[in-house]
Amino acid sequence: MPGVMKVNLLIYNERTDRFHVDNFDLYHARSRRTFTMEAADEIGASESQLRSDLGRVLLKLEQVQVEQKQLSNAISKPQPLSETERAQAMDLLQSENLLDRILDDFDACGPITSNSTSSSFQNSSPPAIILGNCQQLKNGFTC
Repeated sequence: MPGVMKVNLLIYNERTDRFHVDNFDLYHARSRRTFTMEAADEIGASESQLRSDLGRVLLKLEQVQVEQKQLSNAISKPQPLSETERAQAMDLLQSENLLDRILDDFDACGPITSNSTSSSFQNSSPPAIILGNCQQLKNGFTC
């Protein structure tokens, strides 16, 4: 949510062995002021030093958010298939027994029944077998 940076912040003074913990919005001036006053009183530090430190924390968190967003954007871009992978995928999609292969994979997993607290499988293979079979299909198109 833009304009909100809720944090759980713990501040510790090694000299006095005292700490202060709070949960607040760093973008909210009143929240920062309250945190600074209470923390200074609690740990025996100056408000001006804590205010300065809190400003550095805010700037660092903003930097981390930008880096995470850039990383997320880079990761979320789809990776193109190699020519070999594309040819294999097209062969699979155009194969006459594609539906049978898919149904065989579902049969290998067995039906899943569920109630409010647990799931059970007809056989001992968990649903991850579908992912395993998909991986096998991707790598060699064999089950």
